Amino acid sequence: LQQLLGRVHAKSGAQLAQASPSVIGPPTPYYILALSSRKALLDRPIQHIQGYPQAFAMTQGTMGTGLGFVAASLMTIGLLSWLASNPAVTNSHGKGTLRAPISSGSGAQVAALAVVEQSHGPPGGAVAAIDTAPATAASGAAIEDGGHTTQQDASQPEQSEAKAAMVRLHRDFDARVAVVREVGADADLTDSTEEDSVSEVLAEAQALLRQWHLHAAEEHLESAVNKSRAWHLAAQRDHQPTARVDRAALSVGEALTRLGFFQARYGQPSVAVNPLQEAVHVVKALTETKQCGSAAWALLARAESAQGSALCEAGGEHGVVVGKARQHFQAAMDAVSQARRLEVGGASEKNFMVIDAQIHADFAECLADQSTSGNHDVDSVQAAMQEADRLAIAAGPATPGQPRVVMKLTKMRADFVHEESKFSKAVSLYDEYLAKGVSPVVGVEPYATIELFEVLQGQSIAMSSLEKHVEALALLDRLEDIQQSANTELHKRSGSTLECGSPDKRLWDSMARTYKIRADVLQAQSGERAPDAAVSAAQKAVDMLRHEGASQLGLMDALITLGNVNQSRRALQEALSAYREALDLGKNVLGQNDVMVASVLHNMGSASVAAGDYHQALRYFQETLAIEQSVLGAESAETVLTHLSIANAMALSGDHEAALQEAHRASEVEQLAHAEPDPQIRHLRQALRPLLLSSGRSSSEPRRPAATA
Repeated sequence: LQQLLGRVHAKSGAQLAQASPSVIGPPTPYYILALSSRKALLDRPIQHIQGYPQAFAMTQGTMGTGLGFVAASLMTIGLLSWLASNPAVTNSHGKGTLRAPISSGSGAQVAALAVVEQSHGPPGGAVAAIDTAPATAASGAAIEDGGHTTQQDASQPEQSEAKAAMVRLHRDFDARVAVVREVGADADLTDSTEEDSVSEVLAEAQALLRQWHLHAAEEHLESAVNKSRAWHLAAQRDHQPTARVDRAALSVGEALTRLGFFQARYGQPSVAVNPLQEAVHVVKALTETKQCGSAAWALLARAESAQGSALCEAGGEHGVVVGKARQHFQAAMDAVSQARRLEVGGASEKNFMVIDAQIHADFAECLADQSTSGNHDVDSVQAAMQEADRLAIAAGPATPGQPRVVMKLTKMRADFVHEESKFSKAVSLYDEYLAKGVSPVVGVEPYATIELFEVLQGQSIAMSSLEKHVEALALLDRLEDIQQSANTELHKRSGSTLECGSPDKRLWDSMARTYKIRADVLQAQSGERAPDAAVSAAQKAVDMLRHEGASQLGLMDALITLGNVNQSRRALQEALSAYREALDLGKNVLGQNDVMVASVLHNMGSASVAAGDYHQALRYFQETLAIEQSVLGAESAETVLTHLSIANAMALSGDHEAALQEAHRASEVEQLAHAEPDPQIRHLRQALRPLLLSSGRSSSEPRRPAATA
């Protein structure tokens, strides 16, 4: 234990201060020391002691590790208590706080339990450390932490919470005794050492990630995968007992899931599919055994959900991949339900509720982003969001990860009302998110800053829709500066000297989207004809995404904007070229029958009308209508504009009788769908009216595009 504590001293400041608790189960001796020593051994121990019971409870599960876990936990409690009574002392081992020597072997059971069960020891004892407030920790005292002054809440946790943590300690200790009896103390010690080795590398990877060392973090995750695989293979090769093989397999699944998460968030989502598939395969085998605990089911849920998100983000296979993503999300929901069933009333029940909420939120996000079934998916999105919200509320804000889920749901609600054109409400929800959001600084995981950037982008679009174009452009100016600074810092920390691209693919995609939105706002501000700056911004977004981007849907969106700004400037061939590329991408990523594909086809029809190619325009519009009727329904409001566009193309080509019938059909659908007034429909009717009243006269009036995506 002294050697383990020495390892904490060597690494806690630079790497383990950001260590996150493992979800595999109760931490091994090294991991619990790393967790509870976050800064406590280095500088301000008193302010960190009171969070220990929550941190301790947060790491509990059902799998358990070695007997050393109990000894290390008690040693740490006593250590922190001793530091509380000696605030001037730092970097000390606190050897005098344990009332019984803890050694390896069976004697550790008696000594550890003796310390736990003494609830009325002298001041500074193990139990007192979590039930009694340090005298020097003033309530509400301001503390400086890393250059930032914050208000520290010094209120003590409920005694019942502290005692519940001790009960869980007893329970996990009993679980470990059973395992030791099965495999032997020496074998258990060997496995604990192996597990510690993997957990150490995973903790270092997480710390490096929060320090924005993305390349080094990925290397550590790959190293953890290799270590766990070697351990698992050795256990299988030596025909070790099932309990030992399963323990190694669980470590493999955890390492692979972490690696897949990383690759999906910071690299190419398609690359993340392979490690996540392997993680699902390994962990699913564990869940088929009678001895499977809740931690294995929870890990399977995380791996399945991560695979669903990666597939949804990658797209492809003409929309088939999105269907596969749905299956993985459903499997994740089933797995986490099993975990919660096994943990009812247990230590990890609320933790698993947060995982369940995150899965539902990710599923809703996938459906909303892909829009593969048009408005038919609106109900599914809302249902998933409501379930995520219910689970998050039930888990409570004190449960690790719950605040992040709540923040994500706030953003998703803002995006949802934004899509419904309720722009003022969207701005209000975006403001609510920003009031509680993270800052894009080192120490915050880069992925969290991407969500912040998306909120700022959504807010700028909503402001532009409210005719606040100047404010929207000013917000985009600030956002662009922040993104450039973040990318420069990432390059510096990764050791990259390249000026193009980004170590974080998601950040690069987000930067490109800022340029794309700038082009949209500039076009909306100028009216009919987009300025040169709009063309430049749209072209830059397309170039960034073509060469270094990870999102095919992002490139498709940027191409549509480039087509729109060129069409507004009567650069019709350039517009059609951009639309064709967007159409090919859309069909590959989303499939033939998707509303976004229909939108691109409609824009191509509008450009063809402007170019005088009425027959080609008619073909584009008819293909658009077929998709809309198939996906949205023959009497959906979205088809009204398409019917009028077909009528316009027919009238311009000389087929006035057919045009009149199509215009009547548009009016019928508009009444049946109770469609709200639309400026583009009104504009198109005004242009179409003289054509239908004349026999052969064509309109020479310039038209804006019939639809813009």
